Amino acid sequence: MAEPRPAQRHWAQRHRAPRMVRRAGVLFGTAWRADPGLLTLCVLATLGYVLLSLAYPLGFRAIVNGATMHRAGVIGFGVLLTAISLPGSWVLRLAGANLGSKLTDKASLRLGLQIGGLVNAAPFLEHFERPEHLAEIDTLRERRRTLAAAPAQSLGLARS
Repeated sequence: MAEPRPAQRHWAQRHRAPRMVRRAGVLFGTAWRADPGLLTLCVLATLGYVLLSLAYPLGFRAIVNGATMHRAGVIGFGVLLTAISLPGSWVLRLAGANLGSKLTDKASLRLGLQIGGLVNAAPFLEHFERPEHLAEIDTLRERRRTLAAAPAQSLGLARS
């Protein structure tokens, strides 16, 4: 295949997705292909947790402000907001952690199937006889769980 002309190379570099977008595609793409519904549920649980964990301090503030201004309606709103958002945030945090574990397992299984497919697609057993190829296969297998856990860890980072 011929080397691309400089104008074509420049166009390809200019229209390539930013590095951060490509990395997000690698991190979340594996989990998306493993189970898109579960990944969506994990993201929604994380967003719900973040919103509710931001809401309950506002409820405490409404309680204190209502008490200082002697307004029972504001106190009641603060109690209601706190009573809903505080336990809701804890439930969503626990549910998000459990769903993240399940997502990691499914992504790890998918990566294991892909690695096995790549190894079995080789026409001969040469890749098992050459140490450098065997080292690559072992590296893929060893780092599979880390790559599979990346989406759940990223969502956990968003929860903190």
